[in-house]
Order: sequence, then structure tokens, then C-alpha cells
Amino acid sequence: MLFVLLIVIALSIAAAPGNSQPLQSGNSQSAQVQIIDKYTSPNSAIQSLQGVSNPAFRAFVSKVLEHVQDRLGGHTITFDVNTGATAGTLHFVRIAVVSSGDRIPANETAAAVPTENYCLLHSPWAEIAISGTQTPRISGTFFWNERQILQDQAILANLTDVPSAPREALPRSLFEQFAQEYANNEILGKPAEPSTVQRPQYIPADVLWLFRHSPQSTFGPFSTAADATMRKIAQRAAGFYAELVVGLVDQCLKFPAVRHEYNSILDVRGIIHPETYDVK
Repeated sequence: MLFVLLIVIALSIAAAPGNSQPLQSGNSQSAQVQIIDKYTSPNSAIQSLQGVSNPAFRAFVSKVLEHVQDRLGGHTITFDVNTGATAGTLHFVRIAVVSSGDRIPANETAAAVPTENYCLLHSPWAEIAISGTQTPRISGTFFWNERQILQDQAILANLTDVPSAPREALPRSLFEQFAQEYANNEILGKPAEPSTVQRPQYIPADVLWLFRHSPQSTFGPFSTAADATMRKIAQRAAGFYAELVVGLVDQCLKFPAVRHEYNSILDVRGIIHPETYDVK
């Protein structure tokens, strides 16, 4: 079930494309914000930002919205499910590393954006479109993808064969299998027994990075230690990834006539300095 949070944002927007100053307009408009987290309390509706139960995701959304408020004119935010969106829709989507069970939500995709726009940006972290000139609409999907966070760190750590991060979690049983394989081989030094259940052919690069930066201990299940490490990493990463997507929004505002595309954390060095940020 989708967690949908409707946030009415009183915007003052209207500068001409290419102006890096806040957009301004004489007409107050509203933007709809949808927060989607299929991994935490899926049957509970979110009534406020404080109702987002995952602390790292909540911090990320809060920081991005704070920037949008400031960047587009210092508008106020209220919660009103009865107000329609006239200035665009902002989607915030959380994707966990591992699901609580083996039934995982479908692969998350970006929401549709206006076909007529003067700025379009594609990246693993956000899909952004700004349309219109006199009364611009800003639309986008911002992904809080825990697997993407780990993938970015794996790339910065020079791990090889790092694929694109999927927008879906691992089933719990597969994650447990990966963790047991890693603990047996890297911590205990035990080769797999021929009679055991067929082993995974490989551990994904993002998960391997997580395991390598988790406590290398045999006290308790190793997967429990990895889960705890991921929670700490996510909390440390919230501000950094908010800064990243804020920088992407600014790219659209500063260079509106350009189609922006970023595929790797290494591609955004002109916006942020990822090498200086350590989430371990």
C-alpha cells in the first residue's frame, strides 16, 4: 500500500528560465507531496511528516522540502488532503535494502512528469521536470534507495563490477543466505559443505560493501549486525543525499534549457564532492 502524504505548499513562482534566483509569481499555488514507503507499517496512513516512521527517510524528506520552500520563495507548508495540486507533484519513495519477509514490493519507478518542460533531469536519485514559464510546475520523484546508497559507497571504494542499483529490496531469506555465506567464508573461514543448500552464486556489490563494514563478529547472527549497520549508515547519509538531490534541483533551475543526465555518483562531482563524505 502506498503511504500518501498530501502537503499543500503555498508557492510564489515565476522567474524566466535560466534565472538562478527563486522563482516568483503573484499567484499562490499548491504542490502535492506523496510519500511512499511500502516497507514500514504498510497499512497505516501518514498524516504528517512526523508520521514517517523510518527516521532516516523522514530526515531526508524534511531537508529536501525545507530547501524547496526556501528555493521557491519561502512558502509555508500545510497538510490538506482536499487541496488539488496546481504547481506540480513531488514524490518521495523509500526502498529498503532488505524486506521484512520474502514478499517484496514491486520495483519502484518514477512518477510521470509533464511532457512539456523546459528542464528535465534523470538520475538514480531523482527524476525532475520543470514545465511552463509564466507559472512553472515543478514535478519529480526523489528516491531514498538504501541499495543506491550502498552502491555509491561501493563505487567510491573502487569495488569492481558494480551494477546499477535495483529499485527493490532483497527478500529476507536471500539476504540471510548471503549473510551466512559471508560469515562462513570471511569470518569463520569455513568452506561450504557439499550437502548444504545450493549457495548463491555471488553477493551483490552493494550488499558486500555493507557486510565488509559491519562488525566482523560471530556473536549472534551476522545478518543482525548488518541490519544494525545499515540503520546507522542511513542516518548518517540522510543529510548528504538531501544535499545531493537539492543540488540536482538547482541544476534544473540554473540551466533550464538543458537535458541533464547522471548515471553514477562519480558524475555529480560538479554538484557535490562525494569523495569527502564517509557514511561508514
